[in-house]
Amino acid sequence: MKLGYSAIFWQEPDLERCLAALAEAGWEGWECRLPLDWLGTPARVRRVCADAGMSLAVFTASGTPEDRSFGNRELNRRRIEFAAEVEADCFMFMTGPKPSGRAVTDADLQAAAEAADEWAQDALIPPEVWDNGGIVADSGPIAVMQMAAQAGVHPAIVAGRIRYESGNYRLLSQFVGTGEVRRQFAARSS
Repeated sequence: MKLGYSAIFWQEPDLERCLAALAEAGWEGWECRLPLDWLGTPARVRRVCADAGMSLAVFTASGTPEDRSFGNRELNRRRIEFAAEVEADCFMFMTGPKPSGRAVTDADLQAAAEAADEWAQDALIPPEVWDNGGIVADSGPIAVMQMAAQAGVHPAIVAGRIRYESGNYRLLSQFVGTGEVRRQFAARSS
């Protein structure tokens, strides 16, 4: 576990100086909510963090997943990609405001979780790639490999999504390491 500093109120910080000061004060990581255009490239952020000895513990969303507008989804797809490239420990989002005049329900939480799942799904395989790829439940290994190459992900990601969306977890098992978890537990118990 890390002791991380929330930089929620930072607007236009001198990252080099601020992160060095946090490290000197004993903080082990920081939470970033800054706009992508302020941060610069992922390589720059990795370098600044490394120079300060400060881990980027949490990189946050901008807006909530319940806002399904194109602009919000695209911004957060880019933020998820950025978080992955800077090797942030965690990508965090928050839901919108609490409902007015009533308590939060399980349905509210489920809707937020489903929307967040869509963000993650879109970050791995962008909708324009998935929707135009012609992938269906009966797609074969060649189609999986082609889409994986186009999206820049491992074929297991494409195969897993096909299996999930079709509800058929026997499909494309050659890509997802069927039986691997069981073998790992057997290896540890020996």
